[in-house]
Amino acid sequence: MKLFICFAYMLLLLDTVQAAPLPPLGKRKYILDVKRPERPAQIEGIESPASDLDGGMMKDPIPLGAKINLTRKEVKDPERVISKTSRMKFEKVAVGGRYSVPRVSFEKDRKEIRHADEPIKQDYKKKVQESEQILKDLNW
Repeated sequence: MKLFICFAYMLLLLDTVQAAPLPPLGKRKYILDVKRPERPAQIEGIESPASDLDGGMMKDPIPLGAKINLTRKEVKDPERVISKTSRMKFEKVAVGGRYSVPRVSFEKDRKEIRHADEPIKQDYKKKVQESEQILKDLNW
């Protein structure tokens, strides 16, 4: 049993020694292979040469540990011009001819707003009777 464990350990050790080392991050080249959708990208120099593959090549976008000179432009909010006449105003216009005022009035009727302490006077019984009478008249 010990012999078998030693043999397995030696095979594992030999496999790691014989494996090709990966290029360091930032210097790797990824080869895109369109014929293999299950594994579309391979690292160059690990399995097969680049001439066997069909596709493009990508490099690491940012080398690891390298200083990057990024200059960012300040973004300013656009200036908002707020006009005082932003609301639409409808006024009566003098119309020549037989109409002395426009047919449509854009003025709202004023509504009376009562005090909060005044009770609301609505006769619900009368409203129900009126609606029943209307339904009877319509043979509902």
